[in-house]
Amino acid sequence: MRVGKAVPGARHTGVSQTIFEIQTLLIFACGLSLYLLLTVLIKEKPVTPYRDINDEEWQCIAPMLPELRPRSELRGRPLANTRSVLNGVLWVICSGATWSAMPRRYPSYQTCHRRFKVWHESGVLRRVMDHLYATAAEDLYVTMQARMRVHANPEQKAARLGNGFPYRAAGVLHAHTMNESAAQVPPVALPYKHAA
Repeated sequence: MRVGKAVPGARHTGVSQTIFEIQTLLIFACGLSLYLLLTVLIKEKPVTPYRDINDEEWQCIAPMLPELRPRSELRGRPLANTRSVLNGVLWVICSGATWSAMPRRYPSYQTCHRRFKVWHESGVLRRVMDHLYATAAEDLYVTMQARMRVHANPEQKAARLGNGFPYRAAGVLHAHTMNESAAQVPPVALPYKHAA
């Protein structure tokens, strides 16, 4: 198939024809699974530039965020501005950029990523995106899911770590790792040779 030539019987014309041909080439060149991932990323939809949420939107979604509920204990460091953090998270999702590429007008990318993980795991982020973006929320959520790392299940992680302490010397028993049967055995430490 030559680019620019109409496919007999196809209903594609102009730009749609070119997109159809690119999709066909992607299927043959990249394989079906990569093609499906790429079609999610290059889906034909109007792209709107990201903007921070306005006051009206903030009033609607603020009750959904657990950080804004009253806390009984006010210990520890004060939280970063939740609205700024949410704007930073939404900027990363909408732009497709990395966390470390966030503009300086938002809190640190580590703070935004930490809250993103909490909101994503609790389902808060999904509800916020559904409210803000309505029909486009599903496309953004699928794109976000495609970018996220897949973590091993807990059994595989435990098997990989062994005793759970990969950086401690084997044979060192600590009070917080002992079970009842080991509680009677005094701790044993391996001798370390210090460089002189």
